Amino acid sequence: MFSGFFTTEQAEALKELFAPVIKDLVTMIAEKVMELEQLREPKYITRTEAAAMLGVSLPSLHNYTRAGWLTKHRISGRVLYDQREIEEAVEKNLKYRRQ
Repeated sequence: MFSGFFTTEQAEALKELFAPVIKDLVTMIAEKVMELEQLREPKYITRTEAAAMLGVSLPSLHNYTRAGWLTKHRISGRVLYDQREIEEAVEKNLKYRRQ
């Protein structure tokens, strides 16, 4: 690889110098790829868990879903919610407020 530019000793010295840096970069990239893969896969939670995260009752959760504020997913006959969507709703403070 470096044979046209450097002597054999210089090429070996460069390989030794950059080997730890390259190893660290490969490790960091692999960790980021794994994080992105985990983000892509939705994690579903039950209605009870979703209501608890939002701090509301099950009927209120049902009303939020009917109003279109949340999206339910039917999986194997069960109603589940995407955990990320619920976390975003918590950040937006999706809770009934009197005006």
